[in-house]
Amino acid sequence: MNSTPQVETLEISDADLDNVSGGLVGGLAANLTGAADSIAPISGTVAGLTGTVEGLTGLNTGAVTGLASGLTAGL
Repeated sequence: MNSTPQVETLEISDADLDNVSGGLVGGLAANLTGAADSIAPISGTVAGLTGTVEGLTGLNTGAVTGLASGLTAGL
């Protein structure tokens, strides 16, 4: 007799995974950026720098925008 507990697993689609990719960290970074903006307006600066990089290089920097916001949130 097998006494190992059974755990149900499910496949997750790429689209579903994309919807949760930010998870708790994404919300936390947004909250910290908002708090930092109340002290010194940094989110506009981050957005401006991101737009400049996209314009000069043609690279889509959307993936690193959250990272930049998270890094500057502690300032």
